[in-house]
Amino acid sequence: MGDTPVKLSLVALFLGTFALGTTEFIVAGLLPSLAADLSVSVPVAGFVITAYAIGVAVGGPLLSIMPGRLAPKFALLALIGVFTLGQAACALAPSYAMLVAARVVVAACHGAFFGAAVVLATHIVPPDRAGRAVALLLAGVTTANVLGVPAGAAIGDALGWRMAFWSVLAVGAVATLAIALWVPNARPTRAQAAGIRQQIARLAQPAVYVYFVIIAFSMAGQLALFSFVSPYLTQVSHLSADAVPWFLLLFGLGSTLGVIVGGRLADWTLVPSLLAILALQVVAYLAFLAWGGVTNLMLPFGLIWGFVAFAFSPLAQAKVLQQAGPAAGLASSLIPTAFNIGIAIGAASGAWLLGWSGAPLALPWIGAITCACAALVLLISRPWQATVPAVAEG
Repeated sequence: MGDTPVKLSLVALFLGTFALGTTEFIVAGLLPSLAADLSVSVPVAGFVITAYAIGVAVGGPLLSIMPGRLAPKFALLALIGVFTLGQAACALAPSYAMLVAARVVVAACHGAFFGAAVVLATHIVPPDRAGRAVALLLAGVTTANVLGVPAGAAIGDALGWRMAFWSVLAVGAVATLAIALWVPNARPTRAQAAGIRQQIARLAQPAVYVYFVIIAFSMAGQLALFSFVSPYLTQVSHLSADAVPWFLLLFGLGSTLGVIVGGRLADWTLVPSLLAILALQVVAYLAFLAWGGVTNLMLPFGLIWGFVAFAFSPLAQAKVLQQAGPAAGLASSLIPTAFNIGIAIGAASGAWLLGWSGAPLALPWIGAITCACAALVLLISRPWQATVPAVAEG
């Protein structure tokens, strides 16, 4: 497969993950109007976000068993097609319960699509570019945070929350067309080499789960602070409310740069780079604790935090695929599960600490502790990893 077709295939998959990232987080900016329209409280409306995370974490792996039996391109088209039609169901939902149900279906397709896309992306590029391929798909999610979510929130504010879902449908339709035109029909060799029973047997190895645990730890630390970053910035850092979007913009820019650099590090030296990034995450949270009250430092902190938070992702995911070997198809569908478990734990622990302390000042402690635990798990697990071949040939 020539270089240009490969690039177009990756662009198509990037558009798909951009749509996924936009629809997952777009609700956060729509909650007040959504709650008022559907006659529920804002906290109850917030369960739409939780339900999505549950759909990705549980529905994604279950649904991925079906794509494993299909040609990858057909599976991707089916998943992104249902995902896109699901946006219409969300936009037309007559009640809160129907909206939650539609979001769960969309989320299950999200989880399965991302897993299948990661596996396909790493098989259509040379082995020494696999990390960069994963990084490009992750860049779709980070770009959604920088562009898609703010744009969707602006559309929802101007034209109503339902129109925001119609806008995601349009993005999904473009991604579907790009996949249909540019993604190859070829089935990855490793996916052919291992059936579902062989993949489950491979995933019984504890070395594979080490990286799921590390992902969950890192995301828990990030979301404990990020879920309540607005009150942290206004109450602790004394930023004005108008400056918070600028912090988030810089965080998004840093995260995009982070996944690019992380992808290149994944192709260079995986485990040492992963350990270094986890150490830098600990340093970042300790910096928040030490200098969180210095207003002028917060905007640069946003850029740095976004970088170290997301440089981690391509490294961890590339290592999961490498360690899983012939079970990469099933393992990849569990990656979003690990991320969303971390998201749920982080948001819940942050809410608990905020409720217990009454102030967001202590929130970075969760990140410092969980990322230190992730680094410790990585160090302790090295003997386990040595007992399992990183890549099994089909």
